[in-house]
Amino acid sequence: MEKEAKIIEQLKTELTFTDELKLLKTLEKVKGKGNDQMVDPILRLYSSTKHDSVKKAIKGLLNELKQTKGTSVLIEKLKNCDNELKEVILGALWSAGLNPIEYLPEIVEAACSSNAYIVAFEALTVLENLEGPFDEEKISEAKLIINDYFANPHEETKQLISVILGLLNQMDNSLDA
Repeated sequence: MEKEAKIIEQLKTELTFTDELKLLKTLEKVKGKGNDQMVDPILRLYSSTKHDSVKKAIKGLLNELKQTKGTSVLIEKLKNCDNELKEVILGALWSAGLNPIEYLPEIVEAACSSNAYIVAFEALTVLENLEGPFDEEKISEAKLIINDYFANPHEETKQLISVILGLLNQMDNSLDA
């Protein structure tokens, strides 16, 4: 176990490099040896790197994420990041086949707090792929976020947020069935 911890720490250190080829090599190692502790350093690298090839490799890694513990790290980062990273995180949540049902309000908040169509679209895709059972409290919280959003909606995302609201209503109705 100690050996694994040393490997993870070494990978984290290597993710701070700036050389494109070294970073790509490290990301390959992460694919084989990484765990949920690697999610946050990978997201930080995505935000800081200028290399498109590194960003592409990170997207691929996140889309194959099978660590459900990593979901909470993704959601935490989703709360305080730019639109580009929101898009990547939301894309990873559905591409990796995760079921972040307990984070319904956070996903809706990401869609509503962004003025980017693609972020709202990715959030909608995550929500459409959630598998129940749904939590009435989480649905209500998500609806409140949308109600606040409509007090001052973004023109670019207004239609998608309406679709998300309709989806939340369907989830809510499924509770009564």
